[in-house]
Amino acid sequence: MSPTFFSHALLKQSSTALAVCATLNIPSIKLFYNSEAVNIAALCLLAFAALTSLYKKNIKHDAAVVLFFYFLFTIFSFASIIWGRDHYTLTLLVQLFLTCFTPLLTIFLDIDRRCSTFIVFLLVSWGALIALYYLIFGFERGHYLHVSLPIGVALSAALTGLITTHSLFARLVFSLLSTLFLVALFYTLSRSGLILPFLSLAFVAFLYAFAQKRLVKSTLQLFLTAAGLTFITLLLLNHGITITQLERLERGFQAIEDEPRLQIYSFWLNEFWEAPLLGQGLGISRYHEFYPHNLFLDVAVSTGLIGLFFFILFILLSVYLIGVRAFHHNPSAIHYMLLASTLTIFLQWQTSHDITTAYIPIIALIVAMKAFMATSRQYSLDSACGVKYPMQAQDN
Repeated sequence: MSPTFFSHALLKQSSTALAVCATLNIPSIKLFYNSEAVNIAALCLLAFAALTSLYKKNIKHDAAVVLFFYFLFTIFSFASIIWGRDHYTLTLLVQLFLTCFTPLLTIFLDIDRRCSTFIVFLLVSWGALIALYYLIFGFERGHYLHVSLPIGVALSAALTGLITTHSLFARLVFSLLSTLFLVALFYTLSRSGLILPFLSLAFVAFLYAFAQKRLVKSTLQLFLTAAGLTFITLLLLNHGITITQLERLERGFQAIEDEPRLQIYSFWLNEFWEAPLLGQGLGISRYHEFYPHNLFLDVAVSTGLIGLFFFILFILLSVYLIGVRAFHHNPSAIHYMLLASTLTIFLQWQTSHDITTAYIPIIALIVAMKAFMATSRQYSLDSACGVKYPMQAQDN
């Protein structure tokens, strides 16, 4: 392999990773510069990365079948505008077009092993930057979810790294980063930002345990990680750090009938039954000026049972492909960290954002699926830390 080819490949992989991370972090980037130019720049980077990968055939048959169902969902979703309520402006139409078709660019990306490493590195680094800036300076603008999301994504990746990597140095680094992310999340108001990274960790940890046939060892590692985080939390609380989410959590459990989201769910369920088959048109939440706080309910109200069927099928097949690769192709620590980050992004969007920005979690899911379709330990975190593995069988 010539040095020119190596440098070109490295540039393409790093630019692809930068494009993916910029797109996934559009809301938090706007904490520093709140402009639509951020969206445009991120999407241009994504389009450029897709164009540079067109010459290479990187869509495998199984992934193509999964992505076909997303394409059907995309076409049906955008077509639902035809029978939707008359509330569409040119700006909203452009936004809905980007929402539907931007993830299709991700299909052409070449998410290889090294690119996956770059993506995880950028996600964790961006989360650390947001956490430090928030703790030192704070943010005068932006929703607290935009602060907690990148920190929660980085936390889920760091916690997964604690369990899946074999390098002592890497575990030390991830322990320090996890403490930083926890402290930052304690000061936000986001309940989901604090809870969802641990749900993602639990799912990925058990997938890793069964796939690697290390159930006892992985369970012990998960228990020790939880115990260590509990000790750190108690230590921080003892030194005056408060968890601002406690009041919201207590209110949610003690007076659940007064929880505002129950009223929101009730309203949107009634909207769904007005047009259960075809839905009321994409972007209906903009007509009512508030959204369902549930991505699947939003999809159901917007595109009906037909659109919801394609959407759920796409997600289930994507998760199935990832699971198959996890059990049969021995993915590295980096792949599990990327999966944990993807789960956190998707779960956060599922509860806290509307369908008009749903291209972000969909892109995250497609990237994770394509990364697992190219599994190997050659460029994993453990390899970078000097941990050697036996040769792995190459993908067919």
